[in-house]
Amino acid sequence: MPERTSSSGARIGLLAAVALCVAACAAPMPMVVNSSFADRAPTAAAKAVPGPACRLTVAEVIDGRRAPDMLGIVSGRAIKSPSDPHAWLQSILGGLATRGVSVDFDKDAVPTADSIVAKVRLQSAWLTDTKTNKTANVVLHVEAERAGSTKIERDYRGSLSTINWSGGVGETQRLVDDAFAEALNGMAADFYRLCAR
Repeated sequence: MPERTSSSGARIGLLAAVALCVAACAAPMPMVVNSSFADRAPTAAAKAVPGPACRLTVAEVIDGRRAPDMLGIVSGRAIKSPSDPHAWLQSILGGLATRGVSVDFDKDAVPTADSIVAKVRLQSAWLTDTKTNKTANVVLHVEAERAGSTKIERDYRGSLSTINWSGGVGETQRLVDDAFAEALNGMAADFYRLCAR
């Protein structure tokens, strides 16, 4: 009798191991977001004021998220950040150029009368979904200063919700990029004002 119980337990253990393997094989592979930001056209409001003749130099770019490798889960699939978050964030900030703000990167930059110097920190970036929609939320914290002018310190948010058609790579990438584009619109408007002071 004990032998039969032992044999039955072994069979149950084997079946459980097979079930776990099948579940692991069925789980979708994680999706990694592209490190090159694909900008959408700036909104009319973001382009309404021509950029004054001053430039932006980013002295510091930090990924300050608690879990910098994760962007969320869409359609049961893990969404991962690019392997080089610094290059990714620089690419995103490069989108200010299409909004009339010339941008470069120099960790030793100091504010002058014709140059804004900024520190940018990615506070959060997260994707989630429901049965019908998927949503991206991003927050960039910026400290910016121009010599002889008031310092800016604020958060710029981008939030976007779209229909979850397929949860595919291209669709998810556009959602992330478009949320960042919305944050850049607000950032550019403030830089225009700072340049004009």
